[in-house]
Amino acid sequence: MGSVLRGLGEAGLEFPIVAKPDNGLKGLYVKLLSDADALENYLRRVDNSITLHFQQLVDMPYEAGVFYIRHPELSQGRIVSLSLKAAPCAVGDGLSTVRQLIENSGKPRYIRETLLKKNSLRLDQILAKDERLVLSFSRNFDQGGIYRDITTRITRELTEIIDRISQKIPGFFYGRFDVKFQSMEDFLKGKSFKILEVNSYSSADGRLYSESARFLSGISTIIKMNREMLRIAAANRARGYKMKSPRDLWKGRSVVRDFIKKAQSFDP
Repeated sequence: MGSVLRGLGEAGLEFPIVAKPDNGLKGLYVKLLSDADALENYLRRVDNSITLHFQQLVDMPYEAGVFYIRHPELSQGRIVSLSLKAAPCAVGDGLSTVRQLIENSGKPRYIRETLLKKNSLRLDQILAKDERLVLSFSRNFDQGGIYRDITTRITRELTEIIDRISQKIPGFFYGRFDVKFQSMEDFLKGKSFKILEVNSYSSADGRLYSESARFLSGISTIIKMNREMLRIAAANRARGYKMKSPRDLWKGRSVVRDFIKKAQSFDP
């Protein structure tokens, strides 16, 4: 604990901070920590085999997923999708408990179960009419996040700055930036945003989770994105990159399954 606090101080981080795995998925183990006691409790409960990453809380109202692709033979990349992400909220009616509002939310059962677990200490609370309660800090879809497709609002200015940033990351051709920003107008001009994380080949296109998404369009998006990934892989192989062996891929699959299994015992 002492070494972690020293490390935070040396990095210039002050509470509140956000803890997350350095290599994670599905928003698992992501936690907002308000003070040293919360940090100590988090470290006590998280599996010690997981490498953690700590970030200063970015207190900005908007969050988006920016999906970027660049083929290795091309000098410029492009943004293929842009999705706004909002935290899940319960809106009171003056009669229903938090438990009832979650259970009647219409979300998939596994997400409802996650939100019930996250809010276990206030499930019997009755919210006043129109009172809003944020149910999850994480805006990941599996943690209840709400997505809205705004791909039609992609601009040249935003594309240029994302492409410039992406080309500074060695070997990065395909993936999603999760960003926060204060003003939609400034963000679309490529200004005044902060990058929360960069997700590579295993990241999902936010259009799949948009409230306006439909089954067939989702299948079409998955097929198109997989084709893009395979084209990039083939181009990189032609440039001398080594492919992962089936044994390596199986090992990676086992690592992911083990990570999810450990996270199931973690109280969010």
